[in-house]
Amino acid sequence: MSADFWKGSQCSRWTLDEPSLAGVRDREGTYLSQEQQFCVGVLFADVIRSLGQSLKMRQQVIATATMYFKRFYVKHSWTTINPYLMALTCVYLATKVEECGPIQTRAVLNAGKKVTQEYKALGIDESFKVEEIAECEFFLVQAMECCLVVFHPYRSLVEFADDAKITGTVLPLAWNIVNDSYKSDLCFLYPPYLIALGCLQIASSVVKDSTFSTWLSELTNVSVTEVMEVVQALLDLFSSLSQYNASFHAKPALASIKAERARRDADSGSDPAP
Repeated sequence: MSADFWKGSQCSRWTLDEPSLAGVRDREGTYLSQEQQFCVGVLFADVIRSLGQSLKMRQQVIATATMYFKRFYVKHSWTTINPYLMALTCVYLATKVEECGPIQTRAVLNAGKKVTQEYKALGIDESFKVEEIAECEFFLVQAMECCLVVFHPYRSLVEFADDAKITGTVLPLAWNIVNDSYKSDLCFLYPPYLIALGCLQIASSVVKDSTFSTWLSELTNVSVTEVMEVVQALLDLFSSLSQYNASFHAKPALASIKAERARRDADSGSDPAP
């Protein structure tokens, strides 16, 4: 339960409530249904994961890039900047902020070309230039109000597992659940430590290990009600993901974004946005 989180911008500026997030979804509602918006978010979480794996990035860097991506589109429409260009830029910026070693813009673009082959059938077939990444990075940092430090559930996850003396497959499973949580809005709604607790609760239930539940019930400074809210949100996410099909759901949603961008560019008489 890092005190730094409570003092930082993630808590003061980037913790949102359900009505605020509903307003974001309503903003895009003229051309994307709520289900389509969810599917586009899932698609680009997968794209960022693929980019990160291609670049051999740590999971925390991938998570930071995903958070950057989500923050930008909370502030701006999907039509503002090509989401694939934004995904590439988020990965590039995250490598710098997380200090995971110098990665050149060209390396990110090369990884992007490989990933394009994986997602080409869904309509992600664009290629970009170094200067476009640089320009997009400016808009990304501006949208995030220069709030680049991101706290994740991973550290709390390991600390809680150690304190509860959890063994076996619970921790690896919980870690994977944290990874999946970035396909939802949980990172805006709850502090990292609560997400970590919720993921451990689900993992413990899956493997039928009561060690964590016993440990959790003895804590006096944690709201079990809030932990259960996280658990329910994760279960709802998994239910939605079980019905998700990228070709059937994400592909038409991505096409709708492109069509809306083209329409807005035509209406404004401006050159097409990147």
